[in-house]
Amino acid sequence: MTDHPAPLAPPITTRFQVLFGPDGAARIVLFADTSAEDRPIATLDLDAADGDLLARLLTTRRATYDEQRRNHEAGAQQ
Repeated sequence: MTDHPAPLAPPITTRFQVLFGPDGAARIVLFADTSAEDRPIATLDLDAADGDLLARLLTTRRATYDEQRRNHEAGAQQ
């Protein structure tokens, strides 16, 4: 049996960036929460199939949020 040290807590991130390539591949970049210039701390590369799935999920989620906002605004105006 091998003892493994407890992992260090991951850094807190302030934002992320999703980049889509012309071939459907995608890259997600996480940035550290520092007072200095944004510093990438992790990158995840996705193949075209996963990049396309991510794009569809983000588009669907955005549409859902927009619909919820419109419904909330319509209810507040009544």
